[in-house]
Amino acid sequence: MSVLKPIVAILATINTKSKEAHFIANVLKRAGATPWIVDLSMKPHNLPAADITGEQVAGLAGTSWLALDGYVRHEAAAVMVEGGTKLLVEKYMMGDLGGAIGIGRIDD
Repeated sequence: MSVLKPIVAILATINTKSKEAHFIANVLKRAGATPWIVDLSMKPHNLPAADITGEQVAGLAGTSWLALDGYVRHEAAAVMVEGGTKLLVEKYMMGDLGGAIGIGRIDD
């Protein structure tokens, strides 16, 4: 990882927060960082522009994105958290991650 241009993960559900993720990515670029968008969407979609797709994240947790359609929300979220955690820890341990920003909402 370059100290001058750190990689910052942007964790977002791209199916609902695509515009926000790309706004943050642009701000990070202007600040001299390299944005790395990770899609944590719990349902398959056709929106492009994530560096790591929801399918890849689900696969890291041992399932497929399509299989998440049959899960209740909290189960699907747990799968994406597991896959996302594995991904971030691996990238951090390799020295390739300078930080992370999460975008989302809190449900009651």
